[in-house]
Parts: sequence; structure tokens; C-alpha cells
Amino acid sequence: RGRSWGYDLGQYAKVLAYAKARGIRVVGLNVPREAVELVATHGVGALSATPFASQIPEMDMGNRDHLKRFVDDLAAGGAAKRGMSAERLRSNYEAVTLMDEYIAESIAMHQRGDVPLPDALKNAVASTSDAGAGGSARLVALVGAARVRGRVGVPNRVSRRTAQPTFSMLPQSVPWAANGLPDIERPLDRSESDWVLYTQGEVVPEVRMTAFGPPVRLEPPRVSDAALGTSNVIQI
Repeated sequence: RGRSWGYDLGQYAKVLAYAKARGIRVVGLNVPREAVELVATHGVGALSATPFASQIPEMDMGNRDHLKRFVDDLAAGGAAKRGMSAERLRSNYEAVTLMDEYIAESIAMHQRGDVPLPDALKNAVASTSDAGAGGSARLVALVGAARVRGRVGVPNRVSRRTAQPTFSMLPQSVPWAANGLPDIERPLDRSESDWVLYTQGEVVPEVRMTAFGPPVRLEPPRVSDAALGTSNVIQI
């Protein structure tokens, strides 16, 4: 829910309502936040003595483009001015990589059918699979833009596991000109994503939580739990 997730539920309410109305299965993909915070503070080795040890996915820490984008994002956020030790930098990078790899592993598991379905959903999912192109259902993953850019976050890590291509759509908040078009010098090319979706800026950016640390105060959901219902939201 919004409180434990860390984001305003209202930002996703229309997506969840759409899924509920059409009987689309919704699943969680991300790593438990407690594990991310532990790794960000002490490094991934700290998980070996915790209940999360068995959940650590295969992690590729050698992608230089992925590391450079992480460092550039920190610099853009002012981390360089605050100062960060090399040890802290590495533990934070391990936490980011853990999230990318865990999400990719979750996606791959669902695509391979490794996750057992509740009995109530087996027939519905089978019908969806039969109707899909090539006889297989699609999985649409909603993840942060930083996990999509350049495909080095989640997309390529999914393909590493499944040997299948992915299709990425990257949302980018930009200024808009008076003619109703994005006010940009040139669009991003396909090296960043298959499609780029230019949007207006967030209306209330302060409700977003920081990458690590306690969540900031959240607004009440703009769509009630009663309106959304829970019959089609599956927690795993």
C-alpha cells in the first residue's frame, strides 16, 4: 500500500483501477525495502546473515555504463557537494544494482512460469495466454525511469535471464512550448529507449521519497482503497 510502498497511491490509482476492471493480474516485483537500506548502509555482503540471503539474485556489478549513469545521477542530485566516501559510494551502487537485478529476476520468473498462481487466477491467466500473440501473455513492468534509460538497468538484465528482447518506454518530464510541443533541442535516440514519452513535470514532486532513507510525508491517496478494491491485486 502507499504507506509501506513509499509513493503516493494516487499516482498509480488509474493503472490499478484499469487492471481491476479488466481482470489483469498485478504483482509486486521489487526487493523488500529493508534489504535495500541494509545494503546501502553496509554493502551487499551484509545480507548473508539475514533472512534475505536466499533472495539475493545473480548480480552483474561490472557494467561500466550502468555505474557511470549512477554516478552522474548522484552528481546531478548534489551528492558530490555533500561528499561521499568510496565505501559509501560502492554500497549505494550495490543497493541500486540489487534493485535492478531483483526486479529483472522477478520479471523473468513470471515469464518462465516459476511463480505459482492462485487457483482463482489460473483459468483467467490461461485464457489471456491463449489470446496473446504467439500464445503467451505479456508482462508490463512499471519501474523508475533510471531503471530503463539506456536499457542497462532492468531491460538488459531481463534479457540476460530470458534470452528474449524487451521493449522499453522512457518517460521524460520536460518544459512545453507555446505550440504544444516539448521544448527540447532534440529527442533522445533509440540508444536510450525504444520509445520516449515526453510529459509535463510532476504537480507535487515533494511527495516523492529519496532513493535511500525514510520516506517523506505522503499525501492521502486521491482514490480510496474502497474504490480500487483488492480482488485483483495479488501480493507475493
